[in-house]
Amino acid sequence: ISPKSLLVIARVADRDGVSSAWRLIKGLSYSVAVGAEVANISLGSPGNVPALSDVIEWAQLNGTLVIAAAGNENRDMVYDPAGISKVLAVTGVDGADRKAVFSNFHGKIESCAPGTGLRSYGIGPNMVIWSGTSFAAPLVSGAVIECLRHLPAKMS
Repeated sequence: ISPKSLLVIARVADRDGVSSAWRLIKGLSYSVAVGAEVANISLGSPGNVPALSDVIEWAQLNGTLVIAAAGNENRDMVYDPAGISKVLAVTGVDGADRKAVFSNFHGKIESCAPGTGLRSYGIGPNMVIWSGTSFAAPLVSGAVIECLRHLPAKMS
């Protein structure tokens, strides 16, 4: 999506995909501190973490847009951090550009991207097929950063 982008990798989950609010806050803080313009968060929780809202507001004040996955429960809700007001929430669509059967839906969702049948690496050298809003969110993140790259200098 944005091949000239420089990535900041802030791993916040273990190899099983499990994280904590504290690890997410530390990763986001690191990304902001090193100058990330966009922070993709491909995980979520149905619970609210007040400290996370504060860090996301701080990130925005420091020029970092946070984009996050809405969740994969086919429910009328958005998981946090996607549910936080300053976060761009992303859901997944299928190959026919319809809501993917698993994707959460809610009025808070502001964008969508392909979320089914995405080919990428799994554990080890093998390619696998993935589905989920966690795969749609980085597509939107890449598109946003590519758009930012093409803005006139005084607008970005």
